[in-house]
Amino acid sequence: MAGTQAYAQDRTITGTVTEENGRALPGVTVIFKNSNIGTATDNDGKFSINVPSSATTLTFSSTGFETTDVEVPASGVLNVNNTIFNQ
Repeated sequence: MAGTQAYAQDRTITGTVTEENGRALPGVTVIFKNSNIGTATDNDGKFSINVPSSATTLTFSSTGFETTDVEVPASGVLNVNNTIFNQ
């Protein structure tokens, strides 16, 4: 069984982080909670992150905002408005 390992199925979570007025928020850090699996939003505020299928929470952080945990919906699509960040 050399080279064969069993892992739980991964899934991809996608979404967009925007300001209250709908403007994209680039550079927001998105991390699978309590792990080192992460990414950042692009210039359009979009992100895509591969996480274990058991993942239920992503952590969002950005300069000037409080770090916030958000539950991942079953659909795997998570659009976040900066009103979830307590300034």
